[in-house]
Amino acid sequence: MNNLKLIVFVLIALLAGYVIGNLFPCSIIQGFNSQKNLENISGNAALSVKILDENNSPLKNIEVDVGTQPGQPPLGGSVYTNESGEANFNIKPGSYFIYFNTVTFPDKFELPESRQIIVEAGFANTATIILKNK
Repeated sequence: MNNLKLIVFVLIALLAGYVIGNLFPCSIIQGFNSQKNLENISGNAALSVKILDENNSPLKNIEVDVGTQPGQPPLGGSVYTNESGEANFNIKPGSYFIYFNTVTFPDKFELPESRQIIVEAGFANTATIILKNK
């Protein structure tokens, strides 16, 4: 009979934990929301980053990140390249780094070093990065 009580108690505890976890996710309990804490660099200065392979062919669907320092990209600082190999950003003027997401970066290329760029309003801010095969 004691084993049955223990099993019922464990099932009730698991059910209660499930319900409480769904009503109050850890991000609410800890007061942490990763999106809320991110800097927002969206603005009116245009930056176009062109990604090419060693044959100067454009590479599409490459995630390009821009931020004040390499790491998790800020809001407005992550774009995938289009068919022309371009990632187009509209960000605030300032000094930024161009870098890549190591998780989504294609395995067949060497991960390039981050590159610093100064973005100015009213100018054609451009960068071209050629990815080298491994």
